[in-house]
Amino acid sequence: SEPLVILSGSSNKELAQAICKELGITLGDAFTGRFSDGELYVGVVEDISEKEVYLVQPIAPPLSVTFFELCMMISTCRRAAAKRIIAIIPYYGYGRQSERRKARAIPAADV
Repeated sequence: SEPLVILSGSSNKELAQAICKELGITLGDAFTGRFSDGELYVGVVEDISEKEVYLVQPIAPPLSVTFFELCMMISTCRRAAAKRIIAIIPYYGYGRQSERRKARAIPAADV
């Protein structure tokens, strides 16, 4: 069994598969879906307990959905007892908000 697992959100599975191919490993078995009311759910099929988990998820349009999906994936991995969780975010859609532009405005990048 590999000491690390790479999982992908729905934003760019092709990138995650390319990373896995380069490393000579298979992409971990995770899924995302929606309930009939649009509520998002995520899950990990394989055992990730005590493994390093790399989550590949660009924060691309729709930003709020892909960001929340990443948050849910992190939470799922924590609950599944992953040893370490590393998010690979090749595109961060909120990056341009990294500095304060107006008084009393909180940059979304800081959240």
